[in-house]
Amino acid sequence: MSQPAVIASLAQVAGDFGEAAPGHRFNLYFPIWRHDWRHDWGLDKNAKTRALKACSGIPEEVGRLLAGVRARQESLFELYPDGVQLAATSSAPFATGLGNEHPVENGFAFLSPYGLPYLAGSGVKGVSRRAADLTASGSLGSST
Repeated sequence: MSQPAVIASLAQVAGDFGEAAPGHRFNLYFPIWRHDWRHDWGLDKNAKTRALKACSGIPEEVGRLLAGVRARQESLFELYPDGVQLAATSSAPFATGLGNEHPVENGFAFLSPYGLPYLAGSGVKGVSRRAADLTASGSLGSST
């Protein structure tokens, strides 16, 4: 049975960290480690899917935290009347967090200290610039 790389009694008291933010479950309490009787830790290669499912979802309390973070961001944005806010939907996969070391080698980015998933502004800027370049060259088509 796989578990996070913490003392088993701590995981039991914490309810296997089911109420923790997804980023904390993924980065700090990822249940993919095997602990044998000799006190040796090893990666349980068969636990990846189960461990990723354990990290997905946002518990109710974390959802309230996310709502508070978004409200603060919106309040700050209102202080800049010349700012531009755009709503967009990705029509293709969006890779984020690549290069972050992790046992499953998947790229995910989480906002510290909250442990909430996010897309870094630099990545959004890169995608936007590439779309603008393709549109300008006629390769993407126009929106009009």
